[in-house]
Amino acid sequence: EWLFFISVPFACLFIWEILTFFLAGRALKVFDHLRLLALLIMPLGVWIAATGKEYTGIVLIVFSLVLLLDKLLKTDITLDGRYYAFLAIQIGLTLIFNGYLTARSVVLYDQSYQLDFRIVTIPVEDFLYGISHILLTIIVYTKMKGRLGG
Repeated sequence: EWLFFISVPFACLFIWEILTFFLAGRALKVFDHLRLLALLIMPLGVWIAATGKEYTGIVLIVFSLVLLLDKLLKTDITLDGRYYAFLAIQIGLTLIFNGYLTARSVVLYDQSYQLDFRIVTIPVEDFLYGISHILLTIIVYTKMKGRLGG
């Protein structure tokens, strides 16, 4: 189970590298303002966590922090048009693999810690968790790649 946190990010980095190699990058500056507005999600996450929906709250807080990190480190992944093609692939793969695991009850969730709003069989928090997890991986990878001259 722990290998998920190693194998999935590496697989996603491979997909990211393939996309950035074959697709031309296009800056989407309009998303810069939306990225700042998304930081308003953080207080909402704190409030939701305080009401007993810890998984939902923590996911919202982490998502806000990852967006802030993208801005502060100036990697600007979320301003790159290729990221949204990658995001579509990531969501598709989440629907397939997480959908299978949640439909077969391989992965179980305590409903008291989340909103219990699902897309097919997948808790909506899992999508935001996955986006945050992989976006953080891409941000760190991009920053390290820049420092190493890659």
